[in-house]
Order: sequence, then C-alpha cells, then structure tokens
Amino acid sequence: SCIAQGDAAQLLTFLQDVRNKEIVQSMGCGLLAPLANEMTKKEKTLVQCEMAMTHLTMVAMYQPLPIKVIPLLCISSKVLLRMGEGRAASLDSALSSIQKQLSRLPVPYTTQLEESDQYGLCRSCSALTDFVKPFVEEVKGKYGKKSSQCLEDQELNDVLLKLQHIQISVIIQHFPRFILQSNMEYINLLLSRQELYARSLDSVEDGSLTVDLLELKTFYSVQQNLRHILIECPSQKLRERSLLVLQYFINKLNSKAKHRFFRCMLKTSQHSGIEGYIVKNIKNQVEFSMKPGNENEWFFGVEFIYLLEQALSLPQGAETYLLQNMDRIMEGLNLLRYLLIRDKEWKSKSAAVWEELCRIKDDHLKMMRLGITMSRTYYINEAKTLREDYKLKARGRNCLLTNILFNRGTFFFQVIQNALVSFDLMESLIFRIEEIKDEKAKSVN
Repeated sequence: SCIAQGDAAQLLTFLQDVRNKEIVQSMGCGLLAPLANEMTKKEKTLVQCEMAMTHLTMVAMYQPLPIKVIPLLCISSKVLLRMGEGRAASLDSALSSIQKQLSRLPVPYTTQLEESDQYGLCRSCSALTDFVKPFVEEVKGKYGKKSSQCLEDQELNDVLLKLQHIQISVIIQHFPRFILQSNMEYINLLLSRQELYARSLDSVEDGSLTVDLLELKTFYSVQQNLRHILIECPSQKLRERSLLVLQYFINKLNSKAKHRFFRCMLKTSQHSGIEGYIVKNIKNQVEFSMKPGNENEWFFGVEFIYLLEQALSLPQGAETYLLQNMDRIMEGLNLLRYLLIRDKEWKSKSAAVWEELCRIKDDHLKMMRLGITMSRTYYINEAKTLREDYKLKARGRNCLLTNILFNRGTFFFQVIQNALVSFDLMESLIFRIEEIKDEKAKSVN
C-alpha cells in the first residue's frame, strides 16, 4: 500500500521498526520487485527506496534466488545504462557480486532438475543474460569502428569477456546444455575468440545435442560464421582452428542432428572444400552406425538415402565445373567405394534400401562419366587452339614478344595438363568402384 501510494518514507519506517522484524524477515523479499519498479519511476523517493532495498537484502530471510536477483538486476541495468564514465567498473562490480551469489547454489545435473529449477539457478542465469544484453549490443554496435571506440568501451568489452569465461569455467562442467544455449548469441558475436566456443563444448557429451538446437537462430548463425571464416579468412591458422571447432561441434550432435546439419551445410556452404569435408564426415558416420549397438536410420537406414542423394548431386549435372567441385566429387566417390565394400551389411539391413543405393550409385557414375568426357574434350580443344594461336602470333614477331607469348602459353598448357590429370584421378576412382562391383558379383555367382 505504501509503495502504491508513493510513500516510501512510511515504508522505510515500517521496515526498520523492531516490532515488525519477524514479518520483514519472513516476507520482506516480496517487496524487492515493486521497490525496484518504484525506483525507476519516481526520483523524489529514490533515497528512501534505496534505503529500504538495502535493509531488505540484509534482513530478509533466504528466499529462492530469483526473488532477490531479478529485481536487483532490473534496477541495476537501468542505472548502469544511464551512467557515463566509470560504467565498466560498476558493471564489473555488479557482475562479480551476482556471480558470487550464483556460485552458492546447487547446479542441476539432470534434465528433470533443470526443468523444475527448484533453487532458481536457471531463472537467474536467464535474467543475467538479459541483464548484459544491452551492453553486448552496445559493444557489438561499436565493434570494428575505431573512430567511436574509447578506453571506456574497451573496458566494457573486457568486462563482458570476463563474464563469458566465468560462466563457462564454473558452471558448464555441471550444466553444459543450458550454458551453451544461453551463450550462443555472445559466442556468435565474439567468434574471433574461438577458444570460447570450443571451451563451451568441452563438457557437452559427444552425441548429446539434439536437432531442436539447430533450429535456434543463434546456433545457425554461429555455424555460418564458421563457414565464413573457413572460406574468407586470410589467416591459415584461423582457418585450421575453425575447422577443428567445426568438427568438435559435429561430434557433439546426435545422429538425427548430424543428419540435419550435414544436409544444411551441403545446401548452404557453396564451397567444394567444406562440402567435401562434410561428405567425409558422412562416410565416418556410416562406418560408426554400422557397428553393433550404434545402428540408426539416419546413417544406416532409409533416411540415409536422401542424404546420399544430396551428397552426390552435381549442381549443373554433366555440365558441372568438375575442377571447381573436385573436393566434393572425390569424397563422394570414396563414399560410394566404401558402401560397395560393405555391401553385405547393407543387404542384411534392407534389400530395398540397398537397391535404392545402387540406383543412386549408377545414376551418379553415369553422370560423372559424361561430365568427365565433356570436360576432357573441352580442355583438349583449348590446348589445340592455344598451340595454333601461339604459332600464328609468334611468326614474324620480335624475340621479346615471342618470349612473352611462349611464357603465357606455357602457363596455360600447365593449367590444362593439371586439369587432365584431375580427370584421370576421377576416372580411376570410378573404374575402381566398377571393379569392386564386378568382384562382388563374381563372388556371389
């Protein structure tokens, strides 16, 4: 009633009266939220509200942590956002105090405990995420803009990084899925610090992340940023680290999630190297799924047919630029070779599935032969044209121009020669697949 009427002075008198000590101790925490709301609305009662808030946090008996933390975070956020100089230091102090309180709570170690959230750790962590979000957005808006950055901005960035690291190192060992999901937005923002993402995955059990996580926008964004680094980053070291992080993430997905993720990457990566890496992972998952106890429909059943068809598809059919797609093509042929070698397991699993796999194989090899023939013919004709062009232009010219034309011709001849060697490699692998097929047929007869 006092809060509703704006009479903070009367409320403070009531709270400080020793005759009301027991009721304040047992029920006082319920006043924190309305007090915090009052403090953001009316400046004239700010001093009395602050004193009441301080008294309650010191006197009131233990209540579920969210009752205390969430209102305090609400008021702290609004106050800090209005501050200018010294805001980073104040934010650091507030976060340290909150982390100290959170560290005292027992961490749920099962899904059931996580859902019940008896001690409020989940709600408090969610509130903490909301609390730092406006500061993260502010840093994000100034990221990379040197003209707008100052010492205060850098200090604010350091404070936020410290918070990520604290959450991961203290809580994730017992509570991995929640923390990973809660931090994906900030991991996405701070992806240049790739060890953060890898560290957040450390305590997540292999094969435990489910397909529903892939539907979250933040998870999708992180994987696409990894793809961007793998393709665009000029630093080989960063590209190699990104590839390790990508594989680390793949290992944490369960079979259905891997299946979905592979299909997504094959569709969106638009890069033969990444696609080849995904196809290689598909082959590894097929091998894993064929072991006793690991059987699943996603890599050893009907669902695998759709993935295989996508993995082997050529973007423009027989007219596909084979050299540009060589990594994906070679890994696809290696996958087919492996499937033929392990034909007995597939036939025993399902004759219908095996027949469908054979149809996909035959269609793919037919398309590959046609594509190789067309590409080889094109490059051979290019070599002839280049040779004749060189002879015509070099005739009667001075020595300097002749040398230039010769060097240019030598370069393009080398390119053509390398292309023809690549076609030979593809063709030899196709021949080996057909050879295995014939050997299997003879052994049956």
